[in-house]
Amino acid sequence: MLSIMDAKKFIAEIQTRFYLANCWRLGLVVNESDTGNIPHKAIEDFLRDHLGFQSFTEDEISSTENNLHCKFPELFREYLLKMGKFNFIFDQQDIIDISEYPEMIIFLKECIEESNEECRDEENFKPMELIIPENAIIFMQHQGYQYFYILPEDSPDPTIYALDEDEIRNLGLFSESLLHFSETEKPISASTAPQAIQEYDSWTIPTKSKQIKPWWKFW
Repeated sequence: MLSIMDAKKFIAEIQTRFYLANCWRLGLVVNESDTGNIPHKAIEDFLRDHLGFQSFTEDEISSTENNLHCKFPELFREYLLKMGKFNFIFDQQDIIDISEYPEMIIFLKECIEESNEECRDEENFKPMELIIPENAIIFMQHQGYQYFYILPEDSPDPTIYALDEDEIRNLGLFSESLLHFSETEKPISASTAPQAIQEYDSWTIPTKSKQIKPWWKFW
């Protein structure tokens, strides 16, 4: 089981991969073997100052947990603390502000009621129902028809689910999505930048024999 310390180490590793992948953009030459000698705060400062990474505060997270009457899974909580407000993994317009988490289930219920009311007189009308758990933590959406959520009682490394209209899809563990994206960034380092600039596809995994479109790429 993933502990709080393991979650911190995992997110720190993801941050380091972003750091290595993007140093070349500023003409910085950093070898992967050197990162152990770099204070992690310096890496976090780099991500904030040069890549615009933003996070939610402990107070914001704790307040939302209290409003939802739950505790976030360890890895998701550490993600929020370090990069949950803005990052290159998920599109900024799709990220839901943490203050809105408690309102999302209510919002979905209202949308369902409105849709049922509009379609009630249609032939073969079948009313829509809320098919996700009412304690779902909805942290992303896309254009009002896709919603992405985790469950508070899930493991420390929670599963991401997608509500896509009337279908629920299992998208795998939260850690898998972070690793998936970091693998796309990994080739862009100081040592590989010259050829990678020409070959790099930022939305596929170069190490796989078959390129895979990640679930969070909507275009």
